[in-house]
Amino acid sequence: MEAKLDAFNRERIEGTLLSLQRVQWHVNHLWSLPLAERQKIIGLPPKRADVILSGVAIYEAVMEQFGFTGLRVSTRGLRFAAVMAGA
Repeated sequence: MEAKLDAFNRERIEGTLLSLQRVQWHVNHLWSLPLAERQKIIGLPPKRADVILSGVAIYEAVMEQFGFTGLRVSTRGLRFAAVMAGA
């Protein structure tokens, strides 16, 4: 969604930095849209439009709870993301 890609591109997505403010923007924006509108967002697979709200809200809560100012996007899963965070 952040890169507005209409097709998956791991090289463009991997490691993208999202600030807490940007995550909060996504939370507010996505909550303001009905499911039918979320399904039209470029970069968000339509079949994921129903679960994106929960996912982004969890990221926001974790970032706020632990004082993270940003996060890096991983397309390869949680273990890879944890290693990337330590690098």
